[in-house]
Amino acid sequence: MQSNFVIIAIKEWILKNYGLECWKEIEELLGLDSSKYREWDENSYRALRRHVLSQINANDDFFNSEFTNFWLTEFIPRVINSITQKCSNTKSLLLSIISINNEICKIIRNSLLNQIDYSVNGDDSITIYYTTEKALVDIVGILRGAKVYLSDDYEIRKLGPQSAKITFFSTYYK
Repeated sequence: MQSNFVIIAIKEWILKNYGLECWKEIEELLGLDSSKYREWDENSYRALRRHVLSQINANDDFFNSEFTNFWLTEFIPRVINSITQKCSNTKSLLLSIISINNEICKIIRNSLLNQIDYSVNGDDSITIYYTTEKALVDIVGILRGAKVYLSDDYEIRKLGPQSAKITFFSTYYK
C-alpha cells in the first residue's frame, strides 16, 4: 500500500506541472494502470523515473529538487494527516511514516531524504538505524508531532552515532 503514495505523488506532480497528456504518455510507456498500482521493486522505480525524466525533458538534479519540494511541502502533509487519523498509537504511526519515507528514498536520492532502517524489538521498542543526524532529527519531529494526536509517551536513547532505541510507553502496548 505505501508504494502507492510514491506513484500517486509523482502522478500529482506531473499533472500539476506538465498536464494530463504527459502523465498518460508515462502510463502508456510503463503499461501502468492507475487503478491497480502494486508494490514496486527498485527496477520498477528506475523505469518510472527514466520515463518521467524523458517525458518532461529533465535531468536528475532538476527532478530530485522539484519533486522533493512537492513531496515535502504539498503531498506529505496531506498523507501524514490521513495516516495519523488511521493509527491508534505512536509506534504504528512512526513505522508507517518510515515505510513511506523509505519508498520515496528508492526513487529520490538527495540530502533532504534519508533511508531509515529499523528493527522491532520485543520490549515495546524499535531500534532505528540512519546514515545522517538529520534522519534522527526528523524522527524526533515525527514523535513530537504524534504526541499532539496520540497520548503515547516515548523515550529515545541514542545507541551509537547512527542508531537509537525508541521505547514506547502506553497501556495500548501491554
